[in-house]
Amino acid sequence: MMSTVVDLTFVKLGWWLFVTCAILFFASAARSGDGLAMAGSAVFLAANIAFMIPIYRRGSGTVKTGRTTGDGEKQ
Repeated sequence: MMSTVVDLTFVKLGWWLFVTCAILFFASAARSGDGLAMAGSAVFLAANIAFMIPIYRRGSGTVKTGRTTGDGEKQ
């Protein structure tokens, strides 16, 4: 089983990839002049940041995954 530090690293990496994707979608929409796509990209970026706040607010703590350890206790 992977440690929670490694799990947290991958969770953060995943969210940063989503943020990068949102920024690139916004840039593409701006380049083409599509206002609706720009608005959607901005909302997507804001949602990603909102999901990241609890992860960074905990500092180096663990992310509650809902998984259980081998002895039946929740992580």
